[in-house]
Amino acid sequence: MKKTYACSTPNSAAFLPHLLLWVVLALLLPLQDLSAQCSPDTEAPNAVCVGFLSVQTNTQGPNLARIKNTQIDFNSQDNCTAPQALQLRLTLDGNASTPPADTYLDLTGTGTFEVFLWVGDQAGNWSTCSAPVVVAPPSCSPDYKAPLCVAPPNAHFTEQEFAALDIDFFNMPDDLPKVRAACGSVYHWDNCSNGDSQVQESFYISEGTPTAPQQVQRRFFVTDAAGNLSEGVQYILISSPFSMHVPAYRYPNDTETDSMSYVGGFGHELYPPEDSVFAAPCPGGYSKIERTRFMIDWLYVSSTGNDAEVQLPALDLNNDGITGDAYDIIAIDDSIWLSINNVPTQKLSRRGAIYIYKQFLYNSYILRGTVHLDTLQNCAFDSGEPPLAGMQVKVIGQVSNNVYTAVTDASGAYELLVCTNDTLVEVGL
Repeated sequence: MKKTYACSTPNSAAFLPHLLLWVVLALLLPLQDLSAQCSPDTEAPNAVCVGFLSVQTNTQGPNLARIKNTQIDFNSQDNCTAPQALQLRLTLDGNASTPPADTYLDLTGTGTFEVFLWVGDQAGNWSTCSAPVVVAPPSCSPDYKAPLCVAPPNAHFTEQEFAALDIDFFNMPDDLPKVRAACGSVYHWDNCSNGDSQVQESFYISEGTPTAPQQVQRRFFVTDAAGNLSEGVQYILISSPFSMHVPAYRYPNDTETDSMSYVGGFGHELYPPEDSVFAAPCPGGYSKIERTRFMIDWLYVSSTGNDAEVQLPALDLNNDGITGDAYDIIAIDDSIWLSINNVPTQKLSRRGAIYIYKQFLYNSYILRGTVHLDTLQNCAFDSGEPPLAGMQVKVIGQVSNNVYTAVTDASGAYELLVCTNDTLVEVGL
């Protein structure tokens, strides 16, 4: 009778740091059962408009009055979509058959306008209502309304781009045309003097030096004939590329712990790391620490208004099959690149506001292997030999005499923690 063997084959790197799998369970509270009426959701929202709206013309520009969607909506509701998640669109076309795209309308002249509000839920159902909007002439006796002041969007330049502009913020107003050409101009308008408002600009270098500015506040002051004042601000940011060191994982035999650091670039800040400690398989001590490290790029937040997070990856640069090697990155324009010997070699991600990296500090080893049906009877995992799932693997530490157990998964693989003093183990089934 032909015999077959079930062989346990540990990986050649028998002692590897342990990677725990965390399972998060969500507790579903029976607040309200909407599954029957919302799967699918075929009911349109209840669109509710204000009774009427009265505004003045000439506030947004010559004979213009701006109406926002929230001014027409009067607490519209939906059975499945929260009020804050409803889509609110406006149109003057009462015969429209599809939802409009506009969230505001600029009405020209005076008179009464019928404004139609479209209300949509997350399932794509829409309903409509309408409200009369009375646009009256501007009230200017007396004039208490401040003029309109709309600053241009924030501007962001690299050092090279800004140098090419040849702008000297201490050479105003001579260099003001250069600033306006590169960074835009303020839009200002007064409702009572038909746009005859006056604007003044000032520049304040809030970061950097006069010869090497890094953040400049460009402020606008708009006044009308009645002395009403409005203000606006634009941030002009000049960034230099920054580089950052991403630390390596630490293993039991390592004597030092690598840290995150950065070089160059205004507006970056390292936050204190957060540690999660995992219990060890042996009495006392810990198996590993999951250390989450953060760096904030305040310049990116200021220039874009975006606070997006970027999760930096764990890399295997030496191709030994184990991730967690140290590496360096460099930020160039809107991208993060892997830097080798100060040369960008591979784009890793987009640029962001918050960089997060999970560094693992291991204090225990892990034994990994596979269990398969050895049809060739050579105690090697050969192509075509089926893995064995659900098999219990027993490991005995030859130093501590501890017994460790694990069960193979669907691919026949297993892994288990081993105390650091067990440098020799016996593996069996």
